[in-house]
Amino acid sequence: MKKFAMAAVAAAALSGGVAHAYSAGQFSNGFVVPNVIFNSAADTTAVGLINQSGDAKAAAAARAVYWIFFDQDSNHLLDGCFVMTGKESKSFVWGSEASAPGSSNFAGTRGYLVFALGASAADVGTTQLVGGVTQFTATGRVRVPHQSCQSSALLAPEVPAYVAPVTTRDAAGNISVQRLTAQLTGAAFQVTTATADVQYVPTIPGALIVNDFVTNAAVNPNNSVVAAAPGPNGQASNTVDIVKMGPDDLIAVAGAVTTLTAAAPGFPALPTVTNPANIFSLNAANIAQAAIPALTAGPVTEMSLRYFIDANKAAGGNDTRLVFWSTGDQRGTYSVNAFDNAQNRSSVNLNLLRAELDVVNPETSITALPSTFVDGFIEYTPFVAPNSNGPANVLVPGAGGAAVAVDPKLSTLGGSSFTYSTIISQAFGAVQTILGAHRNR
Repeated sequence: MKKFAMAAVAAAALSGGVAHAYSAGQFSNGFVVPNVIFNSAADTTAVGLINQSGDAKAAAAARAVYWIFFDQDSNHLLDGCFVMTGKESKSFVWGSEASAPGSSNFAGTRGYLVFALGASAADVGTTQLVGGVTQFTATGRVRVPHQSCQSSALLAPEVPAYVAPVTTRDAAGNISVQRLTAQLTGAAFQVTTATADVQYVPTIPGALIVNDFVTNAAVNPNNSVVAAAPGPNGQASNTVDIVKMGPDDLIAVAGAVTTLTAAAPGFPALPTVTNPANIFSLNAANIAQAAIPALTAGPVTEMSLRYFIDANKAAGGNDTRLVFWSTGDQRGTYSVNAFDNAQNRSSVNLNLLRAELDVVNPETSITALPSTFVDGFIEYTPFVAPNSNGPANVLVPGAGGAAVAVDPKLSTLGGSSFTYSTIISQAFGAVQTILGAHRNR
């Protein structure tokens, strides 16, 4: 036990430190809680949010925060909205929170939560006095953050806090100055009162990237203008209503490991940038591109997930759960390497049965894991096609209404992947959370 305890502490320190490539604790236009469940009021997921979106000169400015609950296959089950002012912190308890009415109806349903700042579209431009009359000349469109909950919403732009204000015209024709800051963050825990345990659930900060989001090169980059991209099959006016976000709408989350590949038929291309975290942190270097080509496949990413078990398939003793979350369909059987703590290797099969959130018990769901492999790690490559049992092509509406076959696999479309382990051991008094470390090879 002592050897494991030291190894776990070291792994936790390495995976949580600055050397780890995951982004954590950052403000953005939203974030993902990748593993959420309500078993009872005494065993539920709690999220704490902080909003820093207010203008420095108007810290109390309200921002509408939308949330969407998806099941493990990314089916949209429930959504809602609440308002946070600048400098406000808020608790959001799944299953018993007034801001999440109806969530208790999904007791026992595992899924994930997306929190996103909402916005509406407005003209941006200049005003001048002509013959005693104020005239407004539109130069583009911006997304103006919502200050109240509405029945539909665009995703707020991912904009650094230093961006200068812009002049906008709302739907009623009123001219105003808006500062387009999007600064939301959150932390999550699985609270189990029976064992007095608070299990850390890693959250994934944005930029959230949905399939209608590209830069508009025609407008001053200091204004951080964003516009609707061509939607599926080139529909020029397509935008994603984040209130009605579906399984294909969230393409990537910058805080996770992200490999964006060339768009498949029926899905839009994304701009080429070096760092996924900068995709929608708009600046002159991004916007100055005359053409926005599709992204090409990046390096193969290999993830290492810690496990500690006792080969007792019944609950109790030393148990591990491996959590896999992604923005693409990850289902399939993967041939992976497993190592024990003596560096012995064994080739085993990892079975992922759910599309975008899977929780795997290595004692029962990793085929051919040797009984002596009770302490070690497995290697998993999320952006490589699974050997078998992967999802078949799906049909999506194409140009003119014609059906287009699209391969939905994470390995084909690319996107974001995020992993971590939770370990229960008699050596500890609480559940331990260890991020899955990753490297390119």
